[in-house]
Amino acid sequence: MNNPLLQVEGLTTAFRAGGALIRPVQDVSFSVAQGGALGIVGESGSGKSVTALSILRLLPDTARIETGRILFDGTDLATAGMTSVRGRDIGMVFQEPMTSLNPVLRVGDQVAESLTLHNICPPAEARARAIDMLRRVGLSDPERRAQDYPHQMSGGMRQRVMIAGALVCRPRLLIADEPTTALDVTIQAQILDILRRMRAELGTAIVLITHDLGVIAEFVESVVVMYAGRVVERADVASLFRNPGHPYTTGLLRAVPRLHDVQRRLYQIPGNVPPPTRFPPGCRFAPRCAEARPICTEHVPPEIALSPSQSAACWKHTGFARP
Repeated sequence: MNNPLLQVEGLTTAFRAGGALIRPVQDVSFSVAQGGALGIVGESGSGKSVTALSILRLLPDTARIETGRILFDGTDLATAGMTSVRGRDIGMVFQEPMTSLNPVLRVGDQVAESLTLHNICPPAEARARAIDMLRRVGLSDPERRAQDYPHQMSGGMRQRVMIAGALVCRPRLLIADEPTTALDVTIQAQILDILRRMRAELGTAIVLITHDLGVIAEFVESVVVMYAGRVVERADVASLFRNPGHPYTTGLLRAVPRLHDVQRRLYQIPGNVPPPTRFPPGCRFAPRCAEARPICTEHVPPEIALSPSQSAACWKHTGFARP
């Protein structure tokens, strides 16, 4: 990819817990083109949200970026000052708007905050822009709604407010962490349509974090599959759905409900994602994998190119022999 807007290289994030270091994200790499859309998919506990928080350096005091680079338009965010970047150049939609929005501030003031914080415009203009953005994300009567507090809004309305706040400064990159979780399918479709429209109008690149492969299929061009803190597969979206390269991806796809197969019992990948304190050696998916061989539990698999647009970290692509 030529001159990506965001390039994450070998990112490892460590947390200190009880005197020990745990690494919920390890050696993660991916890139996003100018105006592109990348999906990061995986079960809860796969490291998706920690990856997003690492990009914006919003980690708790017990955590640090241990290794790697986070290049945003050539600047390494792992070491650069972030005050001028957050909100202005990179926006973020967090998982749960009810806990991410300030309950004692009116939503219009919260949307306008980034504009005044970055000295983009005076307060009166910031408020007008905030109301305009609330209108653009689909809130009816935005002048009145700007006076509301978060608790006076439905979940879908609060999600719109979060998106408006993330986009009001016209950032070059938007990170959307599970933006459709806990919303009904109609509201989900509306939220995705808003993101799609804002991307087209503003030219904003999007990193979409989700566990929903249906959302991935509908929205992005390329996909990174994460499991237990590592990238196990990366591909363009068509290749991923047509011919998944990693057993974990295959399991995720098998678990997707099918509209015309109402008699089939839903597939479930056996077991659970291990916590960072108990990541197994070798391939971390091996304890849940029906295709696992002894080498899988002993050595971390290399990432094997399956095509120019797809790769997977799985020993089966070497015939279960070390390359």
